[in-house]
Amino acid sequence: MPPRLGAQQAPVEAAEITRLKAELQTLSRTRATQDVSGRYSRLHSAATLAEDAKLDGSQQASVLALLAAAYGAVGRSIVGTAGANLRVWAFLGTKIRERCNSQLVLALLRSDTLSLIAQICSALGTADGGDAVGPSTSSSSAIPRSAQVVIVGQVSYMLYSIVGTTDGNQHAALSDLVTALGRSQLLEHLTGAILRLAAVLPPGVRGSGDPDAALVRLHSAGQEPSAAFDAEADWACLCLAVRAVCQSVVTLVYPNNLAVEFSSLAPVPHPVYVATDLEDVVHVSQLRSLLSGRCVQWFLVWALQAACLGAAAAAAPAAAAPGAAAAAAAGPGPSGPDAPQQEVPRILPLRLPPAPAALPAAGTPVAACALVETAVMLVWQMTVSGPGHLPIVQPPVGYRPAAAPVQHASGAAAAGAGATAAATSANAGAGGSGRAVSHGVPNNAVAVYDLIKADWPGFYGMGSGVSGTGDGGGAGDGTRVYMSAAAPLLCRLVTELLPRQAAARLPGLWREVLVPGVCNHATGFHGPRVGELLRLQVPALPLAAGAPPPSAGASSYSTYSLRCALDAGLLPALERALRNEQAWAIGVPHVSDLSNGPGRASSTGPQPGVGNAFHMLREINGSLRNSGLWPAALARAPPEQVVGLVATLTAAARRLSQRPPVLLGVGPLVGCLNKMMPCQEDAMGLLCGNLAALLEQGLDLAEDAASEGWAAMACAAREEATVSVAGAPAGSSGHSHRRRYLRLNDALEAPESAPMQWAWLVAAGGTPPAGSAAAAQRDWLLSFAALQWLPLLLEDLGATVHEIVKREERAADGKAVVLSAIGLETAVVVLRVAGEVLAAAALAQADAAETAQRVTDDASGSTGQAAAGMAGAGQAQQRQQHLESWRPFILGLVDGGYLRQLVGYMATHTEEWVGVSSSISNDSTGDGTRCGGADNADADAVSGAGLEGCVLDALEAFWAHRPMAVVGLMLVGAHDQGDCTSRLCDRSDSVGNTDSSCSNGSSSRSSSPAPAHQVVVDQDLWGLRPLREVAARHGRSELVQLMDAASADVAVALDMADAAVAGREASVGLPDVSFSQQVKQLQLRLRRRYGGAAEGGGGADGADYGATGRHLRRAWRLLSPYEVRQQVEAALATAAAAVVPAAATSSAGAASGSGGGGAASVAAAAAVAPAALCANPSCSSLDGPSALVPPRGGKTCSRCRAARYCCGLCQLQHWREGGHATQCPGVVAATAAAGSAVACGIAWIRS
Repeated sequence: MPPRLGAQQAPVEAAEITRLKAELQTLSRTRATQDVSGRYSRLHSAATLAEDAKLDGSQQASVLALLAAAYGAVGRSIVGTAGANLRVWAFLGTKIRERCNSQLVLALLRSDTLSLIAQICSALGTADGGDAVGPSTSSSSAIPRSAQVVIVGQVSYMLYSIVGTTDGNQHAALSDLVTALGRSQLLEHLTGAILRLAAVLPPGVRGSGDPDAALVRLHSAGQEPSAAFDAEADWACLCLAVRAVCQSVVTLVYPNNLAVEFSSLAPVPHPVYVATDLEDVVHVSQLRSLLSGRCVQWFLVWALQAACLGAAAAAAPAAAAPGAAAAAAAGPGPSGPDAPQQEVPRILPLRLPPAPAALPAAGTPVAACALVETAVMLVWQMTVSGPGHLPIVQPPVGYRPAAAPVQHASGAAAAGAGATAAATSANAGAGGSGRAVSHGVPNNAVAVYDLIKADWPGFYGMGSGVSGTGDGGGAGDGTRVYMSAAAPLLCRLVTELLPRQAAARLPGLWREVLVPGVCNHATGFHGPRVGELLRLQVPALPLAAGAPPPSAGASSYSTYSLRCALDAGLLPALERALRNEQAWAIGVPHVSDLSNGPGRASSTGPQPGVGNAFHMLREINGSLRNSGLWPAALARAPPEQVVGLVATLTAAARRLSQRPPVLLGVGPLVGCLNKMMPCQEDAMGLLCGNLAALLEQGLDLAEDAASEGWAAMACAAREEATVSVAGAPAGSSGHSHRRRYLRLNDALEAPESAPMQWAWLVAAGGTPPAGSAAAAQRDWLLSFAALQWLPLLLEDLGATVHEIVKREERAADGKAVVLSAIGLETAVVVLRVAGEVLAAAALAQADAAETAQRVTDDASGSTGQAAAGMAGAGQAQQRQQHLESWRPFILGLVDGGYLRQLVGYMATHTEEWVGVSSSISNDSTGDGTRCGGADNADADAVSGAGLEGCVLDALEAFWAHRPMAVVGLMLVGAHDQGDCTSRLCDRSDSVGNTDSSCSNGSSSRSSSPAPAHQVVVDQDLWGLRPLREVAARHGRSELVQLMDAASADVAVALDMADAAVAGREASVGLPDVSFSQQVKQLQLRLRRRYGGAAEGGGGADGADYGATGRHLRRAWRLLSPYEVRQQVEAALATAAAAVVPAAATSSAGAASGSGGGGAASVAAAAAVAPAALCANPSCSSLDGPSALVPPRGGKTCSRCRAARYCCGLCQLQHWREGGHATQCPGVVAATAAAGSAVACGIAWIRS
């Protein structure tokens, strides 16, 4: 019995399938005017029963073929039957969308179904008798308006189903789809129908229809076509059609598994995208003609404004409703193919199904509006271009040449200000009939830019455009939505405008678009584009008649775009973006984990909109380091903004150093388009490299300004960097001898990347006139950054050096392990900064002693001298304060292991830094070193003296503080050679750095270069002989004498040790030497380099001369921690006073000035509580928008009421670990008072 029942079941299933096929065959023979609406019930019943049947491959193919044929035949009768067959046609379309696969899509395309749908759309958009608003020019006037709206919705969803089913890997299917769309012009006819239907809606529509009911209406197709729907319901249904069209456009541009770079969509992409992404460029070029039609372009204008109205309604329904009602009441404008170009239908607020998130009762979901914005921006990125091409300084490799003309799309001609008029007025009428297809782009670059800019507040409220599932729009249905596409489009368009047009729009672009985007979308997307716009060469607009000239404040320097960025608040925005603790903790171990642009991410990597450490570093690299913003900000920006940014970068570095390594598989590049640098490094190392590069820029510019002839060189650099409006920067290839500068900055980029241009940094405002307020601000801000970052740089570099030395010790073959190119350049910069710090501290000690002695001599003299001594007592006290502020910092620096380790490594590994400059610079002009204070005379005979001079300067400064460290290095070398007994080496800790990880004498001796001239050395220097030869070659007699004296002492100590071993004595100590004479000579050299003539040196004019008789330049000098602290407090007080209108004018001059002006500003702001830095010197907090503690924020020490902290954790850490428990003035005063009371009590008892 069971087998018999099974045998009876199969024919039943076959019969249902046969019945379905019969119904489809009947419908496939439908004539153009035949009414088949009566067959709806039988079709529905047959399809429902057949859904449970299991079809094999051949049966499924035949059913799908009949389904496609029936859909086309019934569709041809829609117009002829005045919409009577709409219900049957909609049901067939629903079944096609449910069963849509690649085979069915190919069948629909090859049967030219898209052309049929296009014909239907071209007949839609005229009003029926009841709602007649426009002329009736076609047979579609017999179709009710509600039925026409349903037809447009069905066509829109059918198009999206076809487009969404096409796989990007199936190139044949994608090509067939594009060909069919081009042949049928479906997008042009569909968008025209939507525009015409929107125009015939009656006045008074407010966009309050139920989107959920409209969705059911489109998908169920179970309602009679004669059912009456009001205008609100029709508008809600039309909104769904708009969403489906936008989804289709986005999916066309980004088909599945085809990652298209946003920049490659441009009409004239950069050459690097053509070379690397040729497939994407070809794909986009095929779509460009489809999206350049007149109806498509006007649909974009209309949909964008409707989406912005919808976003406003979602945010504030009550406020947005009157605007929408006024737009609806305006009525349509003239229609027809000959109507003027302002033919955009009346704009109503777009209303779509709600997203899962809670939204207001009226208005449009944010994600759905963002989808419309995405489609609009993608199409305009592909089709709109401007007439010009403004140059940028130091363009990256692969950037479009400055002379390359902008090629418009095929048949594109700028058509006036139609879009601008549409952006400013909602009173537009219906478009053309849509039957005549035009391939011209009606929107030029200025019009599109102004339209986007006018609607930017609406974009800003739309969000990222990637959220949402289901019917709310977004990425839930597989559509990948491009995030924040408006900002990069505006950035491209502004570079293609005429210079005057661009200059007029740059302030608003920075203020309203880019600066808010940096702090709200810090996913690395803005860094490269912000950097390019900072380097954009646009002359400032001429002053209006009677307008005052620019002041001498922070906005009076060259480079208009850079000035606009700083005035718009780029530095605080960048600081807020970098204060993202979660992002700094997320690494990118593999390239596949990086999103290839906003909105596209791998399935395993960080998702769009979620920042990571790579994005943070890309912002620093592109916006701050490579753009010229950093040196300009040091000299020209409000100083409190720079202080906050420096403190934030310090906190980020501390946070990374306290956590496990955050690994990165790639590094950011800005010198080469569409490229990332593969690396295997942690985020801390890359961040420290960028911080060191920023210090290098500041040091190079400051030292260049301090040298002789700096004014003439800066003037020449600015003249060379002057940019012609029609061409590239004139000075881009000049100043080849400047390549001695910015060595680390160039090393951070790949070899094929474009190098940084010294002339650009000079032109950007990095070299203000000596003695000016801007120069004084630059000096103390650079000193502040150096003091903040140096310990962190030493810690990171010390760990690297220690690992290298350990690997050398473990190497069985004795093969040397050296620093990388970036590591070497970073080490040189760190040594430069350390040398500046040590030299400034040594000079502060000498100045304090000299001033104290002079005051003592004056006090013991005549009456006049006594008065002078009293006047000099204040100066002596101030210099003593400078010295006291240096002592804790210097003790931690020279007695800590990191600097001693680095000095020992560089001293014993001369092969890594001697003679390597020639590989980077081919300069033979002999302009001398540009780093560390080395003199021009030193550079006469040796190429690459700059790098060698930097290292020698640092060694001199360190050994001036710790001369016995030289003896320690020699003892280590003697131990490696077997010349040092164990008894002597066991006591080597008392002579400075003697850790075996600080030297490797064998490697340095084996590969040291031959000296330029013969140097006779009587003693064996135990690993320091190559260093002595380099010092002698550079004329560093003081350094040579120190090494010779140390060598003699070590030799004596070794002889004594040998004698002690032979005589069986208990122990032998090192000779008691102080190297006082050698240290004095080193200090005299420092004084000659940094100041005026010193005792025992200098010529008659008070200047110092080298061995060749040439004048030695005077080096830039670092400010003391005391001076920096005073300037920071003055700057913060000035910023607080500027809040009060009465104090704003009086404090403007001191905002970037020296100490005197700062004191005046403090007095002016006495009644205003300023912000403050966290008093915890180890603060690593990234909470809050800024590192500056607001006036009434944070925590305050209850005892002294002076120390302010960003949070309670920092207050507790400073009390327990930072020494505030013993140094707090309140505690000290209380202890002193208690001690005084006890003393008084004891005295009273004794009495």
